[in-house]
Amino acid sequence: MVEKYGTAQSPVDLESEALVKGQGQYTDDIAPAGALHGVFVRSTVAHGIIRSIDTAAAAELPGVLGIYTARDLADAGTNPIMFMVPLMSADGKTPVPYVSTPRPALAGDRVRHIGEAIALVVADSAGAAQDAADLVEVDIEELTAHIGTRLSEDPVEDPIWDEAPNNQAYTWYAGDQEAVQATIAASPYKVTLELNNQRLAGSPMEPRAATASFDPESGRYTLYAGSQGTMFLRKGFADALGVGMDKVHVISKDVGGGFGLKVYVYPEYVAISVAARLLGQAVRWTATRSEALQADQGGRDSHCTVTGGFDADGQLNALYCDIIGNMGAYSIGIGPRVPSSVIAENIVGPYATPLIGIRSRGVHSNTIPTSPYRGAGRPETTYMLERLMDEAAIQLDIDRVELRRRNLIDREQMPFTNQFGHVYDSGDFAAVLDGAMASSDWAGFEARRAEAATRGKLRGIGCALFVETAGAYFQEPLDFRVTEDGMVEVRVVGVSTGQRHRSTITHIACSILGIPLDKVRYIAGDSDDVPVGSPTVGSRVGQMTGSAMHIAAHSAIERGRAIVGHLSSGQPNDITFANGVYTVAGTGETMAFLDLPRRLAEARAEGREIEETLDAVETFQSPGFSFPNGCHVAEVEVDELTGEMQILNYTAVDDCGNVINHREVEAQLMGGIAQGIGQGIMEQMVYDESGQLLSGSFMDYAMPRITEMPQAMTIVDLPDPTPSNPLGAKGVGESGTTASVSTVANAVADALRARGVTNLQTPLTASRLWEAMRTASA
Repeated sequence: MVEKYGTAQSPVDLESEALVKGQGQYTDDIAPAGALHGVFVRSTVAHGIIRSIDTAAAAELPGVLGIYTARDLADAGTNPIMFMVPLMSADGKTPVPYVSTPRPALAGDRVRHIGEAIALVVADSAGAAQDAADLVEVDIEELTAHIGTRLSEDPVEDPIWDEAPNNQAYTWYAGDQEAVQATIAASPYKVTLELNNQRLAGSPMEPRAATASFDPESGRYTLYAGSQGTMFLRKGFADALGVGMDKVHVISKDVGGGFGLKVYVYPEYVAISVAARLLGQAVRWTATRSEALQADQGGRDSHCTVTGGFDADGQLNALYCDIIGNMGAYSIGIGPRVPSSVIAENIVGPYATPLIGIRSRGVHSNTIPTSPYRGAGRPETTYMLERLMDEAAIQLDIDRVELRRRNLIDREQMPFTNQFGHVYDSGDFAAVLDGAMASSDWAGFEARRAEAATRGKLRGIGCALFVETAGAYFQEPLDFRVTEDGMVEVRVVGVSTGQRHRSTITHIACSILGIPLDKVRYIAGDSDDVPVGSPTVGSRVGQMTGSAMHIAAHSAIERGRAIVGHLSSGQPNDITFANGVYTVAGTGETMAFLDLPRRLAEARAEGREIEETLDAVETFQSPGFSFPNGCHVAEVEVDELTGEMQILNYTAVDDCGNVINHREVEAQLMGGIAQGIGQGIMEQMVYDESGQLLSGSFMDYAMPRITEMPQAMTIVDLPDPTPSNPLGAKGVGESGTTASVSTVANAVADALRARGVTNLQTPLTASRLWEAMRTASA
């Protein structure tokens, strides 16, 4: 049964006040007595052979306690970082080969990207460590740097990995390649677009930081680090240290943003942990913002040629996507999956396209590795589909909205099994389209365009429909306990990185159990004290952890009913529960849920044998993804003389299933939209041909500010609950980013179409728009 948690109300925010008052505890706030400071010596060369490392001058500085290189870490028994999720074939049955890329904690013989760590300096102060790091001399023989998504069929000079002479990491296929190509060739209209998804930096508010210590008696490492899930991080961390998982303890306190880049183990965590063991003291490290831009895993960075075969009525008969994804120097986690299988999971979108084919190839480059960044393949997929739909509408001379409407999967077709085997169990795509058209006043746009023209402005409007997968990793455990002092303890796997998980999950628990909010202890972020499970990724916590909480609370009520039966004269079937209290029919005897552990302990102390307990680890098993969907609309103005663009209005109509916490849904959508706008109009990591990072600070990497945000934003919930979980929730954390890149790009393209501009690539900066208009008019 789907249980709905009122869309008209939002739970009390239990977390934000402490954080905005500066009372949070982030990793850099953790400073054990006597902790030392680590600073890394990083490569200034993108690709090269390390000939020598001279640490003599640095070691003589006062306060320096140790300088460590790859040899020291090898002597300490560490292993290269090899944490990879297998890349499977489209049917999920066969592993797809990809190049093995063992990543060292400290580079020993070769560097493969700017900013790769080569040595670690540890001193009694951050200043002394930095001064010493500046004195370490590294001699590197430069090799040819390979940058971008260029892929050669022939061997290249100085390949990044010997196993990949042309730098190709993998090749992956989905769909009937021949049938798709044949259908496109036979179609009356063939529409092709070349699209780039530029490389982005995750740029969380809190840079990566870590504090490591070692207990010689237990032989255990303790690592404090901001993460999206300590259990996931613990596995890769233990493997790299060469110890069992029982020998590592990972703790994440408050985490200031994750966006996908704080899932996996990083080289720095391994290096400072070894130093802490060798020195017998805790070692701290916090990345500078420039270090983060050099060494944090990047996002996006793919090139796609997307082709659609349409008939004369605008029906999309076949779609083909040829993708090249930039893996960077190393393949990490699910990095190869993002431009391949994740694309296949999302490429169908809301459209009833009969045939879809994909070829995805990964390429290694001398840049930092790429990994999931908010949306992780979903924004790229929507960008392909929705830019193609706009371009097809122009070429076929069919209204943009009408073309989309003709291709939609109908509500009556639900449940709908798409070409790649995923089942849409709910969704009314026509309804979200209609809702977005009405909420944005699409019909009245031409009058606004005409008015803007009188002011010398080019006004445009664009929309994007999407359907995305949410709820990755289909099993979610939750440890539920009730203590004798009358507190419910909830232990969860995922770590909040700003989503206010505690507020949402506590609300669910209290709504079911009928207890006050202050009677719940929410426990997360400690690998010694939470169940084994999956991190905060893929818009999963609300639907997965929320459903586990739902099951745990209802199960506890039933166990409590049995306990009350033992403690009273009633039978379980005669015992009712409401507002946190059990009532025994006939006698009127009552017992509070929170009092049961105390009364149970008293009964056992009296010699009564009662085996039942309220405590249990409950697991929610999902049948598969949920499918959030929606339609977003953006309205923009472009100054024809300068290329400056302003987003005037933004409308988001979303079906994220039943809304548990409206305030959080709204906040997640707004934040996601902002990040998508950043990609759409300004953000880009830029490397030159030698592999030097030209956007190495926020002076050069353009982060969106409030001035780039829409002047007005309308968010509308249009839920069509999923039956796949007891909450009917679908996930929402990535929806804003998934839709907004395409929405803004389509709006800008519409504005500039009157000036003959036909080919735009993100980021849509003022200089690019100005140049596009000048070129088109030449």
